[in-house]
Amino acid sequence: MKKIVLFFMFSLVLNLAACGKQEIKNDENQFEMKIAYNLVDNYLKYLVVNDQNNLEDLIKIDLKTNLKINDDMKKLGYKYNEITQIGDKGMIGVDVLCSSTEYAYTCIDRYNIKVEKMDNQYKISEINNEEQREAFVENSSIRLRKKSEVETNLVLDKSSIPKYVYSKDDKTVSNMIDVDNITLANISLSYTGEYLLFSAKNEENIYIGLVSIDEFRTTMNETPTGGEEQDMGGSTQSSREIPIGKEMLDIDYLTKATVDKLTFTPNEKLCIVQYKRDDLGESLRVYDASNGDIISFSFEEEFPPEIYNVKFSSYDKKFIYFYVSSIGNTNKNLVGVYKLDVLDYNVTKI
Repeated sequence: MKKIVLFFMFSLVLNLAACGKQEIKNDENQFEMKIAYNLVDNYLKYLVVNDQNNLEDLIKIDLKTNLKINDDMKKLGYKYNEITQIGDKGMIGVDVLCSSTEYAYTCIDRYNIKVEKMDNQYKISEINNEEQREAFVENSSIRLRKKSEVETNLVLDKSSIPKYVYSKDDKTVSNMIDVDNITLANISLSYTGEYLLFSAKNEENIYIGLVSIDEFRTTMNETPTGGEEQDMGGSTQSSREIPIGKEMLDIDYLTKATVDKLTFTPNEKLCIVQYKRDDLGESLRVYDASNGDIISFSFEEEFPPEIYNVKFSSYDKKFIYFYVSSIGNTNKNLVGVYKLDVLDYNVTKI
């Protein structure tokens, strides 16, 4: 009897061990969405910084031959739209903000990315994209197109921009600056398409503005291209296209400067401007999108542009990432990668 009990206990232990091994094996074969998400997040971060070598490590072999980065179309950032798991595959939808480095153009593309687990490795197996909306400059005006629509709508023209503004550098708010004779330059949409950030050149200076967009106003336009003349009972009347730009907010006026990048944070509460003044290094300014005020952290004070270059890198829901380099390698005390908290504006070196 004792031998039977011992045999039963021994058999039970073996069965439990076998079940344990099977359970571990099943866990190893399970598709983990968190790993798929991290893979896509790394892919997007490499895409923003044009790191093609690291991008190739994250995708299937048959996709590598089609991986080509257009240096003229800069990826400024991204915002997750939808994350779903279908069996042993992950589907992640991401809105990617793009802007041209050559001319005034911006668009929001929807990337649908499929992740599969192959040979115990997670790889991106398929990427499809669909343009959501684009904005561009045409005939001294900014126009917007939604998805694949043929018609475009006027967002604003030069007459929409204020004639006089104040610079944020003018602490006494005493010097009204004439911004006449400007040329539209950089533009950037927000992820929802409800806002547009733009810059305009005025000789050596830059005006930066933000306009809210009301797409319902398109129904008020009877002449989609504007500027046409109509015969009204024997008389000729010039019709003006009604802009879908609703409200204008002055962001800043930078003297003797050029703007390299304009973008919104994913929650659209902050605007990021990367600029460079004559004979100085690059720097950043971050503004509150609701009122145009500069946030409490000053990049110029913490990283003087006479000594350092400050460049925007990327962002997520919590932080804006940027890196600091020294000019001429003379002072390296503050060189490194940093993150700015979008809630309390505290900056931490990574």
